[in-house]
Amino acid sequence: DFSETAPLSLFLVSQGLGQLIKICCGMGEDVEDVTSEEKCLGAWNASMVVWIFDVFIKLVRPNSTAGEQTTKLSAEAAVAPALGKYGKKVLLKQVVNLVFKSIAVLKGRTRLSFVQLLTTLIRLGV
Repeated sequence: DFSETAPLSLFLVSQGLGQLIKICCGMGEDVEDVTSEEKCLGAWNASMVVWIFDVFIKLVRPNSTAGEQTTKLSAEAAVAPALGKYGKKVLLKQVVNLVFKSIAVLKGRTRLSFVQLLTTLIRLGV
């Protein structure tokens, strides 16, 4: 149970998934486009999603990041590494589906970041 053993992990997972769901459902607006402080509470932040999952990717596989590892084609990347107990609880297939759906909603550099994140998750065997 994350709530007792790793409260920070639980918080990050809930924030990351909450932001992904907001993006996929079109709820609110991008925090970059918000003009008032009131609207900021309901806004989503795609950059934060990439950062959160990059943290978990580093925990599962310390020498990989969403931005770096996806651009390097190596023999090691072709073989899906074991996610371990922690990775299997955090990096789920449902996360891959949400990231994939988010790519259709996003645009510009944020879309590219999500494509890189998706590629990394797939290479990890999620």
